[in-house]
Amino acid sequence: TATPTPTWTFTPSHTPTASYTPTITPSPTITPSPTPTPTITPTPLELCQALALTEGIRIRSRPTTAATQVGRIPTGSLVDILEQRRQEDTTEGPVWYFARIDIDDSYSEGWVRSDTLRPIPGKECPDIP
Repeated sequence: TATPTPTWTFTPSHTPTASYTPTITPSPTITPSPTPTPTITPTPLELCQALALTEGIRIRSRPTTAATQVGRIPTGSLVDILEQRRQEDTTEGPVWYFARIDIDDSYSEGWVRSDTLRPIPGKECPDIP
């Protein structure tokens, strides 16, 4: 009778091999643009103040009677004067005021001849040399 003889049998073992493993790629994020910060525009300080005592004083775009009229001042209006200068192109001409006038919850700004307004006592404009 035959007797079985043991033999070696090759059994493959698990050998890891390199393989592609996907990784998560972050999506681009949206960076918000900066929001502009509002700034407060200060109300300019007046140089002096005057009253409009006659009806229809003209407000002009430049300190000259040749300039475009941009409005009129109602009688009795308080006029804040922000700047003063001589008429354009002269050193001896009339004095003009750059004025701000509050009218019906809004305001107008422009140039007004000084001789059309009456200074408020204690708040007169300085003399121009």
